[in-house]
Amino acid sequence: MTPDKVMEKLVSVLQTIQSNSGLACPPLTGSFKPIDDLEGFSSPVWLSAITMLATALEITIPDDVNIFATGVGELSLSLDETTALVCRLVGNTGKVTEAAE
Repeated sequence: MTPDKVMEKLVSVLQTIQSNSGLACPPLTGSFKPIDDLEGFSSPVWLSAITMLATALEITIPDDVNIFATGVGELSLSLDETTALVCRLVGNTGKVTEAAE
């Protein structure tokens, strides 16, 4: 799975969430941090976004993995960092690897 494909699907998911919520969606670039910069992007929305992304990429993201923040949410991740994390989780097999977490 390529970083470009992950980023494309991630941006699409975030745009869909904002549109469905009736909220504006600013330009989503690699340095953009959804938790900090996206209106209405709270923890229940993170969960939906993670599920939507996993579905779009046809992968499984474990329930205990937050792809938008480190640890228990101490530090929010940029779209570039989230993309890299998803790529590490998936590895080259298209399936989540245990060593990624």
